[in-house]
Amino acid sequence: MSFIASTSTISSKCLPTNAAKPTTTRLNLTSFDATLSLIFGGMHLSRVDLPVVSSDSPSAFVPVSSYQRCVMPSILFALVAILGIALPQCSRAEPDSVVVPNALMLKANYSFRITLGRGVAVCDAYLKRLTTAVFSEPPYCDIPESTSVSGFTQLKRIPLSPSQAEELWPTIYMFVTRQRELPPRKAWLPEESKIFADGAHWTREHLGQSVRPWKYEPAISLRNNGKPDNVLVWRDNVAFGDGNDFSKCGWIGTPMASESGYHERQLAFVLTPDDRTIDQVATRHFFGHPVDTPGPFPALGDQIGFFEFESTYYVEAFLGERVGEYLGNQHWSTEDTLAVYLTQGNETKEVCEYQMLIRPVN
Repeated sequence: MSFIASTSTISSKCLPTNAAKPTTTRLNLTSFDATLSLIFGGMHLSRVDLPVVSSDSPSAFVPVSSYQRCVMPSILFALVAILGIALPQCSRAEPDSVVVPNALMLKANYSFRITLGRGVAVCDAYLKRLTTAVFSEPPYCDIPESTSVSGFTQLKRIPLSPSQAEELWPTIYMFVTRQRELPPRKAWLPEESKIFADGAHWTREHLGQSVRPWKYEPAISLRNNGKPDNVLVWRDNVAFGDGNDFSKCGWIGTPMASESGYHERQLAFVLTPDDRTIDQVATRHFFGHPVDTPGPFPALGDQIGFFEFESTYYVEAFLGERVGEYLGNQHWSTEDTLAVYLTQGNETKEVCEYQMLIRPVN
């Protein structure tokens, strides 16, 4: 589902500096009955259109919580300005100085129970790797690379440079939120230009923190046929159109965090050889849900990663809260279900599955 916001103004002091100013219909206060209806009869949405946050809106990655705190003060300010009454302007901390008093990294012990693949060498070895890992953040944030268990080879991550990340952000955003290719710059709509500029700013300010894109060297072979694939992993809720309340992966005590901590999406893509855009066919084949739908990209999981075991590459994925169906294996997938997939040639199958158990530590 997508929405297009129409045209107007809300105080920019109520928005994060890296967010596009929302556009809505102007408050229709030119008539006396409109003013009275606002004061005595409540707001009529035919006269006041509030901004809608969605993947098609110019304010697509502005947190909903920002509007909840700031839209009503802005409307009241516009109203009392007509009546000649002065109110203080809405003030808000800058994004980089936002203080979340109760935000803490989740402290817990994690254990894994194998539900598919017991007795299969890679599944048993991967279970041992999971159970012996030391997690500084929850496993859905990152599973440490380790060679302490026999058979595993450590993959080398190569972070993107700031210029590479900024250049790719619009491409990632358009594909994940719309499944569309990035149009030529001369064809960008004004609101798209604003989204892309704000996305570049967000990437530049948060690279290495909330935004973590990387490739692999040497490149991994997704089909396990010896031919390298240009794989990119990208962690960033803003690029995926999910919004952001400046939480960090694994935080608890924030509006968007569950009891098991804030989950930040981490998706994988296959890039073209020149690194400039996404190979959409290959990305859908390897990392897309088989039941394709229009709109946002239906990813295989909410957190996708890779590992190498006995010279074979595997995809690991926390499946997220959704009804999952992958290659005939239909089940209810939760955010704590971790699956392992193997591709050989053109055939992909799920070989292992685990249930993660979380025991918070006081």
